[in-house]
Amino acid sequence: MIVAAIARYLRGSVSGFGSQSIMVFNPDISRLVVASNMAKDR
Repeated sequence: MIVAAIARYLRGSVSGFGSQSIMVFNPDISRLVVASNMAKDR
């Protein structure tokens, strides 16, 4: 449930500020964000 809320927050934030704060908060989540961003670029 917490991960889903963070995913919604990342989708809602246009700037990278939200993702940067989450990277500091939890490096595991930052890895998921990087993986999802790479999947979107393809």
